[in-house]
Amino acid sequence: MSSFQNRSFSNLSQELSGLGPGSNSPQTLVNATSLRTFNNFGTLRDDASQDFDSVNPRASRPLGPGELLVFDELVTKAGLDVVHRDLALTNSESQGPFRHLVMSVRMAKMLFEMTKLTDHLLKMSDQVGGLLDKVEAGLVKVNRLSMKGGSTSDKVESITEHLETLTELVQSAPTVQPNANGNASVWVNNAAAPTPVAWTCSPELRNAIVNAAHRFIIMDNLESYTALETPERVWLTCSLFNCIKTAVWQNGTVSQFLPPQVNGVSEVSSTRTYNTEIKNVAKHAREHLHLLANSTVQLLTGVYNPKNPVIHGTVPNLRALLHRIAIKFGQAADHADMDSVWASTSVLTRCRIAYLKLCAFSRKDAAPVPFGPLLTTSSTKCVNEGGNIQPHITENVSFRLPWEADVNAGILGVPDEDMDQ
Repeated sequence: MSSFQNRSFSNLSQELSGLGPGSNSPQTLVNATSLRTFNNFGTLRDDASQDFDSVNPRASRPLGPGELLVFDELVTKAGLDVVHRDLALTNSESQGPFRHLVMSVRMAKMLFEMTKLTDHLLKMSDQVGGLLDKVEAGLVKVNRLSMKGGSTSDKVESITEHLETLTELVQSAPTVQPNANGNASVWVNNAAAPTPVAWTCSPELRNAIVNAAHRFIIMDNLESYTALETPERVWLTCSLFNCIKTAVWQNGTVSQFLPPQVNGVSEVSSTRTYNTEIKNVAKHAREHLHLLANSTVQLLTGVYNPKNPVIHGTVPNLRALLHRIAIKFGQAADHADMDSVWASTSVLTRCRIAYLKLCAFSRKDAAPVPFGPLLTTSSTKCVNEGGNIQPHITENVSFRLPWEADVNAGILGVPDEDMDQ
């Protein structure tokens, strides 16, 4: 069988390469005979297989009792499991001239599995390397945090030392004891008295002042914004300042934040600071109201847009202006109905807002040139004090209400000349 195979494959290799024994022709040329021989390779292989079957029809045989005993002893020493024991038994039972092929395939499979295992190990090593990098980065962060923690602990220690120092100072401070009369106080030692802390307006008290200012800024009987009395030294009871101060004093939730009192009398500097805070809030509320009144309610924006609906009502709309002022000062909800706000507004308040709006229109129409930043000053002066600090602005319309005689004369049909007299 072996001589048959060697003869067949040697002839096949010579014919495929186009070279005979001792031939010097080029290796790239293949003649027709070699091609035919290559096509007959399957026939040669079948012949070899038939020859092997005729010589030894069995490719494997079971192990004998003695061989099986030795095999089991070797398997036990090797510590193989059932699967690998069966694999070893299959290799041991193979026989014949093809036994080396079976062994070669088994070894190739082992190498293949080892290669796969090596690839898995390489991937795992890469993953472990990435994890190590993350661990190192985490250790760096931990070191930084530990350094920060050290600095924080130092700060805590310094604060603790300061507290201990303050505690010692407080404990060593002089105590106050009543004198012989029982109603006065004296210091036990000659140490200086502690300096009182200046009073400041707390956020809770400031919020109460702002809420009161927004509530009274549109009051119909408001007499002034920041003035406390008239030039004739008459006290203004319904001034914005007095209304805010009275409302805050009546609000019991912020009474603990008011300036301290001694025997019913407030401290001078604290009271002055409190009054200044109320005046500042009143000024801001006044400015906010005048800005809202002077700004025209934009009802005619986008008149060239055909998608906009038709606008009904007067322009400028006093209802919309009052609705906007009520929302801005928190007297109405953001989604409050305009008609309900208008119904809840008194007639005097409507007239007051309309007067502010007419004053704004009059100043803008009477100004011959744009006066820019002077508009705000002029508005405040004209509305609050009734004066005009712009000499070049002429009066076009008088907002004085007619006298009763003028009304009666108009009803009776008296000519205008007589009515002017």
